[in-house]
Amino acid sequence: MGFLLDNIIIAAGLLRAGYPMGRAEIACLRRRLDDICETCRKRSYDIYTGEDEYAGIPKAFRTKPFVKPELTPDGESRLPYIHDIYALAHLPDDLRDAVTARKIEAVIRYVLDPGYQTLNEGYGYLRQQDGNHAHHYATGWSARLPDCGRGSVEGFQRAGIVQRMELMARFPAAWKSQVFRDCLAHLEDLRTDRGTHIFPRDYLREQQSGYWVTGAYMALEDNRRSPRAIELESTFRMLRIKRLAGH
Repeated sequence: MGFLLDNIIIAAGLLRAGYPMGRAEIACLRRRLDDICETCRKRSYDIYTGEDEYAGIPKAFRTKPFVKPELTPDGESRLPYIHDIYALAHLPDDLRDAVTARKIEAVIRYVLDPGYQTLNEGYGYLRQQDGNHAHHYATGWSARLPDCGRGSVEGFQRAGIVQRMELMARFPAAWKSQVFRDCLAHLEDLRTDRGTHIFPRDYLREQQSGYWVTGAYMALEDNRRSPRAIELESTFRMLRIKRLAGH
């Protein structure tokens, strides 16, 4: 567990930074896309095992459900990580042939389907059998958007909504999805009479440590103490989301 995920994280970071991919890296990305596309095309959200399927699960791993073994062969998830989505978002144009574009669309439609909203944040745990010993791992991070159609954004998802919207806005397949449109409408509701936007500060969270993919490092201004700084950042982020989404 971990080698494939490490490769995905590295590839996503290098693609975002604009580094060219070699043949081996491109082949790895294509294999990964094939794997997650196979899962996503089935459009099944029945991904968890029964509660009694695994005996002797350590107490620390009883807080979330376990993903089905067929979705975690060799201890690696065949469900799309958020890092997969970042890699696909920054895939160079010369690698986006018609077949690849259809596979990417299938992945985006899967993660923005209402059924995906029912899955556990971060999916859950996986079990890897090594001889007579079993190892248990967390499978996150998942790629969901907050369900703004239900009203306000709460808890863990508040820090990620702006960052995730900037990501999903890069995919035409996302623009027509209800969850994307609900999130866009929610952010638009935070528009001022001047035509600018002011998001809650925890939508643009900045902290000294944490996971970037959950919105831990969103600051743009050096001095963010004034309401003006948050207004500038919020307006910039909203304009960027709308431009990426073709608005």
